[in-house]
Amino acid sequence: MTVDRYCNYSIHITGGTGIGQKNRIVANGTNYFEIARPWVTTPDATSTYEIHGDTDVMYLIGNGASIIHAYSRKYDMWYT
Repeated sequence: MTVDRYCNYSIHITGGTGIGQKNRIVANGTNYFEIARPWVTTPDATSTYEIHGDTDVMYLIGNGASIIHAYSRKYDMWYT
């Protein structure tokens, strides 16, 4: 893996220990991920996962604007 390629993506545990959990990736190395918050159930060698792009946020950049607005579907709110 390329270092920090998956920053702000989400990791979803799809099988094994911790199935059903998801978390935000804040950094990654060539063979690990750093996540935003601790797992409720720590994944182990039986766990499988998928990486997904950031689909929880929509970004809006106005014509000539110097601010980016983002809308969070999860929290139903806009922020800068």
